[in-house]
Amino acid sequence: MGRRTAGIILEARNVSKVYGSGENARVALRDINLEIREGELILLLGPSGCGKTTFLNMVAGFLTTTDGNLECRGRPVGKPEPSRGVIFQDATLFPWMTVKENLLFGPKMRGLLEKNGKEEYERRARELLEMANLTGFENHLPRELSGGMRSRAALIRTLINDPDILLADEPFASLDAYTKEALQDVFLDIWEKINSTILFITHDIEEAVYLADKICVMTHAPGTIKSMVDIELKRPRDRYSEEFSEYRKRIYELVKPEL
Repeated sequence: MGRRTAGIILEARNVSKVYGSGENARVALRDINLEIREGELILLLGPSGCGKTTFLNMVAGFLTTTDGNLECRGRPVGKPEPSRGVIFQDATLFPWMTVKENLLFGPKMRGLLEKNGKEEYERRARELLEMANLTGFENHLPRELSGGMRSRAALIRTLINDPDILLADEPFASLDAYTKEALQDVFLDIWEKINSTILFITHDIEEAVYLADKICVMTHAPGTIKSMVDIELKRPRDRYSEEFSEYRKRIYELVKPEL
């Protein structure tokens, strides 16, 4: 289970998103209500077109809401900022930079290396590289890494900015099954060590049950939250246990009508 506390990191109240206007209007999301508390790992699960990525993009500040209120730590969500870090399906590393240079790019551009000391961020980079099993690869270019290693590097590049909430948009979707499962374990290990708060998007039911504190099952467009399911399984979770299978079946029965 996650380490839940009373502090609300993200709050959505009656959030809706409409694309276009008039006869061309398309309602992507309708009346999303959601609270994410400090230390929680929350999964949005649903079929393609249900608005999962639209909601994440609004939280990130890439899109504006049409209606409703969306707040991070009590402040209205506006433009993108490091307090809401995003990792995407593709590991978006700068190909001409080493892994270490990629990690330090954000703090450098924000002037934090000079303000807080480069040594502090290099120490933090070493810690994150160790957590991600990338020690010894800090001077490699992205093309010299495997797909799983690039995904891990992209994750810790976001975490070095110490975001209030990490937004993960199907970050393992392009990986093979073995690498995907291995990355899920690394992801959980880092989450537990740094006590981060995560909103994770997936259409993979098994991934959702394996990772989540709570799964928000969404309807097909217009997207709404159909059901909230607490996953009360101890970690590490056994994918082949009877309890895991029961959760997987329960979630499938919720998702099936939306396919």
